[in-house]
Amino acid sequence: MSDMAISNPVEVTVIIPTMADMRRRDSLFRAIDSVIAASTRPVHIVVVANGNRRSAEVENALRNRNHLELLSLDVGSLPLALLVGRQAVKTPYFAFLDDDDEYLPGAIDARVAALASDDSCDFVVTNGYRYLDTGERRAADRLYLRNQDKISMAPLAALFYQNWLPSSCAGLFRSARIGVEYFEEPHPYAEWTWLAFKLCMAGKKVAVLDQPTFRINDTPDSLSKSSAYGEAYDELYQKMLAMNPPKSIATMIRAHIGRNFHHQADMLRKQREWRAAWNAHLKSLFYPGGLKYLPFSRHLVFLPAKENDWSPVVK
Repeated sequence: MSDMAISNPVEVTVIIPTMADMRRRDSLFRAIDSVIAASTRPVHIVVVANGNRRSAEVENALRNRNHLELLSLDVGSLPLALLVGRQAVKTPYFAFLDDDDEYLPGAIDARVAALASDDSCDFVVTNGYRYLDTGERRAADRLYLRNQDKISMAPLAALFYQNWLPSSCAGLFRSARIGVEYFEEPHPYAEWTWLAFKLCMAGKKVAVLDQPTFRINDTPDSLSKSSAYGEAYDELYQKMLAMNPPKSIATMIRAHIGRNFHHQADMLRKQREWRAAWNAHLKSLFYPGGLKYLPFSRHLVFLPAKENDWSPVVK
């Protein structure tokens, strides 16, 4: 082992889950290059290629990269890829990165420095940019998080004002304190919200670095805009309540359930699913703060005569 290797031991593992198909080749290698540029020291990169769309050409190219470990899974599953990646960590710190997002230069060094300066903190979260591709003219970077000072004061409550762990690329975790068990029972479409909630409920202390360290390359058809993503939060909120959070937090969760029903009602209205829209709307009224959704009733009452010949049924 060289003197350089001894003086610069690898401290961070970055896990990148990917389908490793040709369509995502360019964004995947851009993500890998951004990891290298994010630290002045070597970083171990674990790419977890999962699913039956894996390209042999992409996987061979990955095998030829330095400081990169390739793990291949036949099953296409993001939660499983995250778990397998976490199981492979052998460094003091670990982080994640989606294959279509990127770290900003110096991102990893800044996060390591934040944790090194306060040994009481178990993980660090940072700010970042959201870059929306509209398909026409690309918008400028927009700062992802606001009012980060609230996170340090009351991280669990702050989570319900704005998800401060919005994606895979926002955090860095101490391996000895954030174990594999936190990734063993994920929640589909809301993995990071669920992880942040579990960490807070377990009393893990978060450091907050109000510095942009990542870029999320968003698109209009991303998963976060799908109906399945919205529906997944119904079950997520019930799982949160089942963990018996403090009363004030439980009230916030129930308010979010009501808001979710309101969003469902509006979506169903636009799809002209009138009965289902009424059912979701009526449910939204019975949760904390639900009366503010009452004016929405007018959008369901004044329907074309031929479509207004039924009565809503609340299940």
